[in-house]
Amino acid sequence: FASQAERAVLALKPLVGLPLDAPLQVAGDLRVGPPLLVLSELLERALATRPDLLAARREVTLREAELRLA
Repeated sequence: FASQAERAVLALKPLVGLPLDAPLQVAGDLRVGPPLLVLSELLERALATRPDLLAARREVTLREAELRLA
């Protein structure tokens, strides 16, 4: 874990304008809270809004309507 944290700090320093050898002081509470959304809700939302799935559903609806008219 330490080397992963060190790599993350080294990647962060240039992004915030610090030289790689400068000390980095982090302030505040770094604890991770509970997730804001549940995985099942995220999956449901993603599947409901994917453009390719929406187009496929419209295609099925169109084909079903054509079959009823035939």
